[in-house]
Amino acid sequence: MSRAGVAYWLVPAPAERELFQTIIKILARELDAPLFEPHLTLFSTSREGALPSRVWQETKAAPRKLRIRGVRFSALFTKTLFIRFAKGAALDQLAARLQRKCGARVSPVPDPHLSLCYKHLPAATRKRLAAMIRLPLQEVVFDTLKVVRCALPTRTAADVAAWRVLARQKLGRLKKKTG
Repeated sequence: MSRAGVAYWLVPAPAERELFQTIIKILARELDAPLFEPHLTLFSTSREGALPSRVWQETKAAPRKLRIRGVRFSALFTKTLFIRFAKGAALDQLAARLQRKCGARVSPVPDPHLSLCYKHLPAATRKRLAAMIRLPLQEVVFDTLKVVRCALPTRTAADVAAWRVLARQKLGRLKKKTG
C-alpha cells in the first residue's frame, strides 16, 4: 500500500534535461508509459519536515556533476530503464544535509540513477531497449533541487500523474577544480 510522502530530487541542467526529456517522451509514446520530469531522487520520506524554503536557505550547494556508469534496466516500475551514475561523497553529503534539515533518517544515496521509463515490461524487452540507448555524454550536471509530493512507493502511472512539485531551488555556481 502506498502512502503520501515527499521526495527530494536533483534535476539536470537545461541541455541534459532536454535530452533526457526527449528520450522519456519517445519511450512513453512508444510504450504507453507515463511522462515525468527527468530527475535523480536523493531520498524520499513520509515526513515533510521543515518548510522547503527554510531548508534551501540553510543548505547552500553547488551544482553536481555526475559520471554516467551506463544504461541499465530492472523489474522495478520506477527503474524499468535508467541511467546509473557513479556514487560519490559529495552527493551523499548533500543528501545527508537535506535529510537532517527535514528530520529524515540520514543515509547515503543507494543507487544514484535517472529513470527513462516507468512501465512493467518483459525482461527481454527491457534488455533490448537498454542496449539500444546510446548517450552522447559521459557526465551530467544537476543544477536544481526540487521537493515533490508523491506516493511512497510509486507503483503506477496514476501515482506518477499525481506528483506535485512543492518547491524548487537553483543550485549555486559549479566549483572549478584548481591545480
